[in-house]
Amino acid sequence: MGLGPPILALYRQLKLLGALDGIDSVVELGSQGVWCPDRRLLTGLFEAFGRPVPPSQELDVYINATGTGHAASRHLHEKLGFKYDCVDIDGNFGSLTLDINFDSVPAASRGKYGLTTNHGTTEHVLDQRNAFKMIHDFTKAGGLMLHALPFTVHLEHGFFNYQPNLFDALARYNSYQTLGTWVGPDWSLSSLVPWEPRLLDFLTLNAKTTHLLVILQKKLHDTDGILRSDPGRLRTDAAGRCDRSISARG
Repeated sequence: MGLGPPILALYRQLKLLGALDGIDSVVELGSQGVWCPDRRLLTGLFEAFGRPVPPSQELDVYINATGTGHAASRHLHEKLGFKYDCVDIDGNFGSLTLDINFDSVPAASRGKYGLTTNHGTTEHVLDQRNAFKMIHDFTKAGGLMLHALPFTVHLEHGFFNYQPNLFDALARYNSYQTLGTWVGPDWSLSSLVPWEPRLLDFLTLNAKTTHLLVILQKKLHDTDGILRSDPGRLRTDAAGRCDRSISARG
């Protein structure tokens, strides 16, 4: 999915609000591209970060309205002042070569990053638990985890769509603080709407729908764990205590 207008606009707002202060390192799941139909969105982003706006020939590669990111996300993040890594099996854009389905985060990379992003990657991964454990393990205590994922429809885009209750469960189980939950009406619009269930009454659903679910969470503690199943389905014993045999920490 890559980084498009909704995420570029969100980065700008987060920087202006101080939510990214003190964060100087980022790792992305997936070797991402960046695209943007409006040059003003890019220039506003660099200005918010207090960074020089790159020359026109550098910005030109970002500018398109097709949804295909020809510009490397590495280039954008390093120009914004971040130390950057990404993870993918293809080694593209200088990525750490890891299989998100199977591999563990290397010891040298655990708890290393202030921002871990999932810009439309995990919906293409069969082993969801391993993918979300990677995100957890890459992120340092006090760091942020940002997800921008298919919410409704996205017909034939990936294997999975996502619900807000998944991230509520992850927050409860792993002591994350959820800083924001938004819906993007379309992946091509630089607009996000704070989530509430009644929004579904106003969203158009058809075969072309590409609503985004965007979640920002903070990892409060350096713990092992990740959710293995829906906590609403946990068994209890005769005394009413929770049987964690199906949702133990990893």
